[in-house]
Amino acid sequence: SEVVDMTLRQAAQANKTNFRVIVVDSQPLLEGRHMLSQLRDAGIECTYVLLNALTYVLQDVSKVLLGASALMSDGSIWGRAGTGCVALAAHAQHIPVLVCSETYKISNRVQLESLTANELGSPFEPTSDAKSDAESKLPP
Repeated sequence: SEVVDMTLRQAAQANKTNFRVIVVDSQPLLEGRHMLSQLRDAGIECTYVLLNALTYVLQDVSKVLLGASALMSDGSIWGRAGTGCVALAAHAQHIPVLVCSETYKISNRVQLESLTANELGSPFEPTSDAKSDAESKLPP
């Protein structure tokens, strides 16, 4: 999330305190790599892990910052893949979870269940190699 990235860089500049950031990323887009680069360029000490290593690194975490695609009127958030996993794991360890988002993302909608607005896409999208292999096996 650009807001999380900006929040961390501003905190590093304003407070002049040392802190370390653990960037947790997930497949298939691996968007956390860009944030990792931005934070390191700002002089912030960072660690990069994939979502499957989350429980291993949570022992070193004092708070969790999440980005959101939308903030629903009932207080729920709509985020990228893995957002719920991170929030639930942090909650289980009694680690505070903070959501960073722009105010224009506040929606009057209510999320009744998690399948309402899931991202839909091609099952072949995550890797181009898998796409060519799998498509070649499909019947005409």
